[in-house]
Amino acid sequence: SPALADDGTAYFGSVDGVLYVGSGKGFLYAIPGSSGFANSPWPMFNRNPRHTANAAGGLVRAAQLRIGRQDSQSELKLNLLGDAGARFGLEYTTNFEAWQKLTTLTATGGWTEFNVPPPPADASFFRVVYPAASESR
Repeated sequence: SPALADDGTAYFGSVDGVLYVGSGKGFLYAIPGSSGFANSPWPMFNRNPRHTANAAGGLVRAAQLRIGRQDSQSELKLNLLGDAGARFGLEYTTNFEAWQKLTTLTATGGWTEFNVPPPPADASFFRVVYPAASESR
């Protein structure tokens, strides 16, 4: 199928191994290739027309995190929503520049409550990251 550039130039290949380029000025250029078409899927940015990319093990829904409560001497209560089996790193910071790992959470597919170790007293902001820091990216 042809590809159309922003400037109106049309690019399309053919079974004869020639790339045809139609310009907006009414010219058609034929550029012979040095080899035939590859016997593989067409390469495309982020894998397909929806640009869904390819995460290891498939796509993972973005996690949602709700901070429950924390008493000064108790664990932190969190609620996490994410795909079943997805492992997320829970991190904290005081300045949005230096993030520290607190623990790893494994989602169950629905809202799940976790009791995690109390963070340092100056921890003000939390985030979940995927994959967990201990896993390869």
